[in-house]
This record gives sequence, structure tokens and C-alpha cells, in this order.
Amino acid sequence: MKISAKATLEGTKNYRNKHIDKCAPEHFRTNNEFIASSIGIGTYIGHIGQADEKTNHQVTQAIIESVRQGINLIDSAITYREQ
Repeated sequence: MKISAKATLEGTKNYRNKHIDKCAPEHFRTNNEFIASSIGIGTYIGHIGQADEKTNHQVTQAIIESVRQGINLIDSAITYREQ
């Protein structure tokens, strides 16, 4: 699924404020356009043969939990997870 929107400064400030009590003060970093978490998660396929439904489900669950815990930097390049 391609998402045509992008992160905004206002949106990422709101996200930071929602998670600030769970994270170290230096966890979120600001640039001119948005605020990003200092830790991110990637969706790369991994080893050949790991693009099965079980692995895809585990990757999805890891991303969901990461976002719940204050990560807003997700690398989901078009070549990842057989997109």
C-alpha cells in the first residue's frame, strides 16, 4: 500500500507529546520538517525464503508495538517485504 501523505511538524509534535512520558528526553530529535524517534524499525525481507505469511505477520506485529512504544521512524522502502 502506498501512502501519498507525509509526516508534518505538527503531526510529529503531537506524536512526541503523546509518548514523551515513556521515552528518554533525547529520544525524539527535531529537524526543520518533523520530529523523529532516535530508534526506528525496518521492514526488509531478511534472508531469502522469509517472506512467508508467518514472518509478514510477525513484522506487522513488531511495527504496531514499536509505534505504541514511541517509534515513528519506519523504513518501508518499496523493495521491502515484496512490495
